[in-house]
Amino acid sequence: MNTNERLDEPILTDGDVPVVEPAPSINNIDTPTDSPAQDASIEETVAQETVEQEPVEQETVEQEPVAQKADAPAKKGLSPLGFLLEYLELFVACLAVILVVFSFVCRICSVSGDSMLPTLKDGQLLLVSDLFYDPKPGDIIIFHQTSEEISRFNEPIIKRVIATSGQHVRIDFNEGTLEIDGVVIQEDYIQLIDTLGEEIGEYRVFAEHHMQMTSMPGNETHRIFEATVPEGCLFVMGDNRNNSSDSRTNVIGFVDERRVLGHVICRLTPTDAFGSVD
Repeated sequence: MNTNERLDEPILTDGDVPVVEPAPSINNIDTPTDSPAQDASIEETVAQETVEQEPVEQETVEQEPVAQKADAPAKKGLSPLGFLLEYLELFVACLAVILVVFSFVCRICSVSGDSMLPTLKDGQLLLVSDLFYDPKPGDIIIFHQTSEEISRFNEPIIKRVIATSGQHVRIDFNEGTLEIDGVVIQEDYIQLIDTLGEEIGEYRVFAEHHMQMTSMPGNETHRIFEATVPEGCLFVMGDNRNNSSDSRTNVIGFVDERRVLGHVICRLTPTDAFGSVD
């Protein structure tokens, strides 16, 4: 066969120009064409950048000892003597506060005797205060009274306020009743007993001590006590009415409000009876 007749090889003439199609472009980011040496260099650079960022976190962690060092001198500066002086100053300050409180705010008193039975018993400790105190009926107070006849009355005395300035007091000894300004007072806290401790329900008469009393018309044995409390004074009685020297007697009589040392806030002992006193 003639070679000019072969069909599998195109014959080009002088006027024919071969057309070469451009190769498709390649994105270097998506498909890197760098050499292996370049790849290793890039990896080392990235690794170095990663390693160089770690000290930033270490700097943040290293800030904690700074605060500890700031506190260290203060702790190291306290010697055993310094600690002792510090506690001594604290003790003196507390002692000064206690002295001020018990001198001007409150005080502790002890009950002596049985005149306030059954409310208060002999030997019990009470917390007393006169801070911003204005006496009123029903309060249990501590006062100081001067007596030339009985020396024990020159010591602080504890009684219950029955009436204040201007109020009228009426006691029916036979009936065992108390009236203030014409109103009968219900007293659940008192006891009316005889010398044997038996409840008799009436007031006993102490002729040698009691103030002026009158008798019911037509019955001389029915004793009545009446009095109007002077201005600036108090009428007081013990809860153990038949075993109490109080405003019914000449040795105590009306109590000047200026002699009041304070009123009972609470009972301190015994512990099972700790609390307020009614």
